[in-house]
Amino acid sequence: MNPTRTFRDAAAIVLLLVATALGAQAALDPAPLFPAPAASAAAAEGWEGLFYNPAALGLHPYRVAAAGGSGSSGGEYGIELGLLDNLLLRYESAGGASGWSLRAGLGFPVAPNLYAGVGAGLGPAGWGALELGTGLLYVPSRWLALGASAQDLLRVEKTRFAFGAAVRPFTERLTLFGDLLLPAADPAAGWDLALGLRAEPLDGVELGFRSEDRFGEWLASVRLYGGQATLEARLGGDFALSRFSAGAVLGWSRLPARSVLNPRPSTYSLQLTRPLERNAVRRESLTTAESLIARLDQLAADKACRTLVLSYDTTVLFSADVLEELAGALARCKAAGKEVVSYLDNSFSQLDYLAAAAGSRVILSPNVLVLLTGVGGEFLFFKDLLDRLEVGVDYARSSEYKSALDRLLAGRLTEENRAQLTELFTATYDLMRGILTTSRKLDDERVRELIDGGPYLAEEAVSLGLADEVLYASEFEEKVLKAAKAAPLTWLEYREKSWRQPVVAVVKAAGAITNSQALTLVDRLTGGPVITEKNLVPVLEALGKDKAVAAVVLHIDSPGGDGFTSDRIWKAIEDLEAVKPVTVVMGATAASGGYYLAMAGSPVFAHETTVTGSIGSFIFKVNLDRLLARYGVAVDSIKLGENWDFYSLLHPLSEEQQARLDSMNRAFEERFYRKVAEARSLSPERVRELAGGRVYSGRKALELGLVDRIGGIPEALRWLEQTKGWAPEDYRIVYVPDWRLRLVMALQELRGQGLR
Repeated sequence: MNPTRTFRDAAAIVLLLVATALGAQAALDPAPLFPAPAASAAAAEGWEGLFYNPAALGLHPYRVAAAGGSGSSGGEYGIELGLLDNLLLRYESAGGASGWSLRAGLGFPVAPNLYAGVGAGLGPAGWGALELGTGLLYVPSRWLALGASAQDLLRVEKTRFAFGAAVRPFTERLTLFGDLLLPAADPAAGWDLALGLRAEPLDGVELGFRSEDRFGEWLASVRLYGGQATLEARLGGDFALSRFSAGAVLGWSRLPARSVLNPRPSTYSLQLTRPLERNAVRRESLTTAESLIARLDQLAADKACRTLVLSYDTTVLFSADVLEELAGALARCKAAGKEVVSYLDNSFSQLDYLAAAAGSRVILSPNVLVLLTGVGGEFLFFKDLLDRLEVGVDYARSSEYKSALDRLLAGRLTEENRAQLTELFTATYDLMRGILTTSRKLDDERVRELIDGGPYLAEEAVSLGLADEVLYASEFEEKVLKAAKAAPLTWLEYREKSWRQPVVAVVKAAGAITNSQALTLVDRLTGGPVITEKNLVPVLEALGKDKAVAAVVLHIDSPGGDGFTSDRIWKAIEDLEAVKPVTVVMGATAASGGYYLAMAGSPVFAHETTVTGSIGSFIFKVNLDRLLARYGVAVDSIKLGENWDFYSLLHPLSEEQQARLDSMNRAFEERFYRKVAEARSLSPERVRELAGGRVYSGRKALELGLVDRIGGIPEALRWLEQTKGWAPEDYRIVYVPDWRLRLVMALQELRGQGLR
């Protein structure tokens, strides 16, 4: 048991009860003539808070709009118009009078799992009949909710307090709730008890029942969900059936519910018209790699889906790590019995063809050139140019494997660099071979021959077994899409059922690691193509303080950069990891400073093709003294302090300064090595063998103990599910920093600059 958490929860309950006793909360009284939803002060969710507890308006706000009507056996009737979860306009005719009334409310979180709300109602009588109220809702677990409210605070003779509890004893499909109702004027004599339940026997079919007035009144409801639409029928009255009322409401929500009534096509189609973004935080966009892969995993679990058609209308993939994740998601779809049909309408990248080949069936446009050519790289070296210009380079580095300086120091690939680059390219080459041997059913020797013989025209690719059919776009649409009645694939996220779900925050850190002082305010706040301590550390600190965040997945895609900035960010990751799990996923590259950040989390995931390691450091500067002298430019200087010109571009380093540069580089290098040894449980001697700037593929890094597992964000989430005992629906994924956090960071930055 966590004493701090126990004390916090107890304090929240005390706050709930004290606030209620002081009359600091109120809910709007359900209309006596027309039925309201079957809920309670604790079991109300979203828009139901307008009737029972406005604090519930802060929990699961889903509704966009609603319209309905109701009537009673006495001839009374009413119509309702709702907007979002916060506003309800009603026209009523009852007791010989008629008019409009308005209900409005606002719910918001005030502490972890504790919500407060305010509500108001204005009837035909105008401001003289104004109802005011606030409420509290506490959700200590996904199985228990506690609520408290008071009704009509401005008129003491009508004020009524409600203390409610709701439990889900067996499953989230069954909710039992009860309210103790106490009138402020005479609580001892006028007390009442409301009891009820809500059950979901089938997905999207919800039954509700509530009884009060000493079990003299009852209310029943049936709610049906289909897509984003909701239809609810309500019936209420007394148990003697001397009077009754009935109503119905049709609503539209921003998220669909899981429902047996949802239309589920057997074939979906997706037209890929934009490159897949790797580091975007828009979860709902199918042009974001993570969201597309998450959607493919949803389809793999969808028993109604039998076929997925992907049309490549532009260059979609730019890195092997995205190909690796996409191919894995398509493999999971095929393993679940789905057919994946891919159509290439033009000649795009080799990676796009390989993604198409990872499916079940490949169809080409007649004008497609299958760009199957292999893996390699070309590199530029500037040593001879610098020598001709008489530009010198002063440097210190861990070893020749720290090859970033080779373009300035060498005329070609060194043996060390050639060996490590060959290993990296081999990992991507093997990924290509694996896709073609597995999906195209070709033996490995034949695959090597085909790679060596490419590229290929469309008809030739079909004859060689690299594709299945050639069709013009119009023929493809007629024979495949229309014949299968394919429905467009859209992003789908179901609304939550749980009262309380832990959050997994996915943090994207991409680009070179740069000292923030070298950037503009906009660059620091938007992130851009760089990682700085000012656009990442505040995010990590905010996640550490956010009680709703149960775990963090840190996605790193960086070749490194400024070592001191890397160390500051590393410390922030370590501090975060001390309070909650931080799982690291390495993208296309996690080298040098990128790997420095990665080793602060655990476990560390890498793709097979991830550029990993480069454990070491280098420092360099160019000197232009000979170039200037060559063109008759003289340099003279005054210095008070022997090392005043240490960073000058107009002077080479002296022997003493070069020794100092070597010492500085060794000091940072030793710190790097020591942290790797501690993080990876390796001996200092073993770290030196693996370090020195050497880079490895992700699969080689796994063999060497530099990473823990092969995989991307989907695999990291599965690992969290296994370790925490979660099902996929038991937690929410949030990509940060979102616009809210960026706004907070912007305000902090402006305050730091003295702008108030």
